[in-house]
Order: sequence, then C-alpha cells, then structure tokens
Amino acid sequence: KLLVKAWKGYNAMLISKPILAPAVSTGVLMGAGDLLAQSVEASQQAAKAEGTEGVNWRRTARLFTLGCCLYGPWLNQWYKFLATRFQGQRLALVKMVSADQLVMAPCVIGSYLTVVTYLNTADATKVSQQLRLFPEVLLNNYKVWPAVQTVNFLFVPVHLRLILANCVALLWNTYMSWMAHQASH
Repeated sequence: KLLVKAWKGYNAMLISKPILAPAVSTGVLMGAGDLLAQSVEASQQAAKAEGTEGVNWRRTARLFTLGCCLYGPWLNQWYKFLATRFQGQRLALVKMVSADQLVMAPCVIGSYLTVVTYLNTADATKVSQQLRLFPEVLLNNYKVWPAVQTVNFLFVPVHLRLILANCVALLWNTYMSWMAHQASH
C-alpha cells in the first residue's frame, strides 16, 4: 500500500510540479547512487586493510544538487524534445534511441566526469585524467542504455520516462560515481 500511495503521490506531483518533481527525483537517485558507490569503495578499502573514512556527505550532497539542478531538468526536457521531434515519424523509436545514445549519452558522460571530478578535486589535471576514462564509460553505457531506452521510449509515457531512467540509473549512477571519484584517491 505504501508503494502505491507513493507512486500516486509522485504522479500527482508530476502534474502539479512538472519541473520540480523530476528534478528532485533525479537528485535523490543520484545521491543514492553515490552512497552505494561509497559503500563499494569502503568495502574495497576494507578488503585491502585500509582505513575507511565513513560517508562523505558533502560528496553525496554535490551529486544530489547536480541531479536536482542540472541532470533532472536537462534530461526531462530531452525526453520531451525526443517525443515531439520524432512523433509520428517512420522509425521514430530507432531515431529516438539513436539520438539519445549518439548525442545525449556523450554529453552527459563527459559533463559528469568533468563536473564531478572538478567539484571533488578543484584540479584541472585530475579532470583531464578522468576524461581519459570517457571511452570506457561510453562503451559501458552502450552495453546498458540502448536496451533500457528502447523499452522506455516504446512502453513508457513521456512524463514517466525520466523516473524509469532514474530507477535504472541508480545502479548506473553508482558506477558513474565510483568512476568519477577515482581521481580523488
């Protein structure tokens, strides 16, 4: 019952606050992904007999803020754009997934690696080092997201596409946060 009530509440918020609701949900899930990444990092440190530092709440807060202020609004508008741009066209699904993966995926990955690394290190050299991971991250993106977006664009109404992507992105954000924070160690 609680999940049904939460889902109904979220749908109502999408109608009453169509910019705020997706922004906050993206921020929450990006922050949660970071907490999972920190948990993975702590486990790795424990396995190496290194001391763990505990949760870095500032780091999580930065990712929450990026989700709310940048990625949530940006991706929400992107999904709306794709739906209207290709609506009714022949091969619309193929065009939407292709545009998403060839245009938006590189932009999101590049900006994420750049912004998160800079916010954590304030070191342009470390940003440059992190951007060397771009091809690997993009390749891993292509192993996951085309299938997810195919399902998303085929079966999910436009106003719910971001939340579906955000749910899958919980694990993806864990991976991205872990990759982006390698420069800090």
